[in-house]
Amino acid sequence: MVKIVVQNQLKRERHCSESDSLTISEKSENNENSLMDVQNDSPIDEELEDEYLIQDDELAENPLIDVHDPEIIVMDEDPVTCADVPQCSIHRKECPFMCKKCKVHVCRVCIVHEHAKCPINIMDCFIRNVWHSALKEDQADIEGFKSKINFTQKSFQSKIYNIKMAITTIASRAMEHIEEKRSEILSRIEYIEKIKRNSWNYQSELCDYALRMLCHSLTSSEPLNFDSMSSIRENLFKIIGKNLTYIEDDNIYYLPRNFTDYNLGEIKTSVTPKRSTVDLPDKSYTNTFNCSLLRVRNHFDEDVTGCNYSVRVEICEENVKKTVYHRTENLKNGTYKIWYYPTNEGMHFLHVYLNDCPINRSPFRIIVNNLKTDVKQTLLGQVEESFGKPWGICTDNEGRVMITYRAGHCVRIYKESGSLVRRFGCEGSQPGQMKRPTGIAADRQLRRIIVADKDNHRIQVFNYTGVYLLHFGKEGEENGNFSYPWDVAVNDSSQIAVSDSSNRRIQLFDSDGEFINKFDFKEYEKQNIEMPRGLVFETDASMLITDFNKHKVISLKDMRTFVTLGSKGSTPAKFFRPQGIDIDGDGRFLVVDSKNNRVQVFNKNGEFLGAYGSTEDDPSQLVSPQCACFLPDGRIAITQLNGFAKIVEAFYSDVV
Repeated sequence: MVKIVVQNQLKRERHCSESDSLTISEKSENNENSLMDVQNDSPIDEELEDEYLIQDDELAENPLIDVHDPEIIVMDEDPVTCADVPQCSIHRKECPFMCKKCKVHVCRVCIVHEHAKCPINIMDCFIRNVWHSALKEDQADIEGFKSKINFTQKSFQSKIYNIKMAITTIASRAMEHIEEKRSEILSRIEYIEKIKRNSWNYQSELCDYALRMLCHSLTSSEPLNFDSMSSIRENLFKIIGKNLTYIEDDNIYYLPRNFTDYNLGEIKTSVTPKRSTVDLPDKSYTNTFNCSLLRVRNHFDEDVTGCNYSVRVEICEENVKKTVYHRTENLKNGTYKIWYYPTNEGMHFLHVYLNDCPINRSPFRIIVNNLKTDVKQTLLGQVEESFGKPWGICTDNEGRVMITYRAGHCVRIYKESGSLVRRFGCEGSQPGQMKRPTGIAADRQLRRIIVADKDNHRIQVFNYTGVYLLHFGKEGEENGNFSYPWDVAVNDSSQIAVSDSSNRRIQLFDSDGEFINKFDFKEYEKQNIEMPRGLVFETDASMLITDFNKHKVISLKDMRTFVTLGSKGSTPAKFFRPQGIDIDGDGRFLVVDSKNNRVQVFNKNGEFLGAYGSTEDDPSQLVSPQCACFLPDGRIAITQLNGFAKIVEAFYSDVV
């Protein structure tokens, strides 16, 4: 329903006068319904009356509705008015309303305060004034839209005339054999002129039709009320509104050439959604990137290059409003790659918009098939109670895989083939002993292993053979102390970063464990960060951190500024309890999305590349994954709480 805004300053009202072009019934029934929630510039709604409803099918069967031409009915400058509207003695405002209980005129402020619980009647003449004012505004809007169409068309015709004159002038100086080229160019101009003229004529006819409908409603002899006029306006713009949002532009260019090359030049025009197309793939599959190709074309069906156009894409499953993850890549040659990553099989619909208009044949129907592949994987360790609950994982200079076991209170080192190299550590609080260790990192410069000894509230350092070297920190909130540190990371300068989770901060230390700096999450609660968990260095001065409670990834620069990626969810690039994180030499990073039972991979710009993991009983099944790391050959090693870790083949590809 269209809501009419009552203006603050009402015109002084006078008795209605007759007009040849417009008659208004003076019979207006009092509305018995109370006027509620009336405030400055607030809408007034009443019940709809069936006799005023204009249905779509009625308009389709009788498009002219007794009006034989698009003649515009011109209203008087002053609409029908009544006697002087009295002034409120309390608020010094006009009183267009009547309190039925107190039998006095009231203003809009009285309605809200002194007469808030009283039944209110609006003066009949005031209804007619607002009705006329609203219809005049609608008439002005439609006339303005048509004027804009006419102005654009005249501007285009003027350009056409100037271009024709320029072509004729140049052609008159050329040799006879270029006459054929001149005719070809002129025919292209006439062709594009015809297309645009037809588009303008169609929209102009819609405006004429709207004006006829408006005139019909103005000349109706039926009693007036707010509901009927709202219904008329709503149905009117429902029918024609969608066709009055876009005007065919007047863009056309003539690019003359040097006369000595005997070429008259060429004609260029703008792109059009009606000629642009999308090439769909033969097949689309779940849990992988699929690609469609958008070809941007002009009115001559020619590919248009060299510009950035407004391209908008939506893809969703049948009968599901939630959109499928996608992104658009501009190839700079008039084509765009549309990448989409469906997670469910079945019918999908691809909507493509160019300059906010759907292209030809949009939406496109895409059938997505379920892709089943054999996952090559290598298991690390055995499902044994004493070595259960692996958490942290990393690789050293030689590609060996190091894993911390929370239930086993130890570290185990494996070859890439899965065979055990060594084990060190046991339960306890003495140097070299551990209590529920979690994060682990390899210092490749000094050939050391850094372990987050979580329940002992300290960090321990070992050499590559597992010999204890040093430890630092104890339980507490002071700088250099910890409360359940979860993960560690080492940069190329052998500096050590620690996610001090329960203290809700990141601490930075030198290679000997001396405190350097910290980043306190508690100081940024208003920016929606809370609980650091996994972390990894991007460079010596920046790192990536997972926020376990806020379901996002934080990119921290110089321990001062940060940006975030993601939010809570199960679609690509969203997380539910993210834990471990790692980065490779090309800037790609992975995030262990623990409660979604998957590992997601992103490029250095934070764009989603792929995901691995399934809750089904198949080789890709993951059960509460905890941490993961890249291997030198591109494979990924993953730990999970069901008692074993595994290495899987690369499941991502750089599609951007």
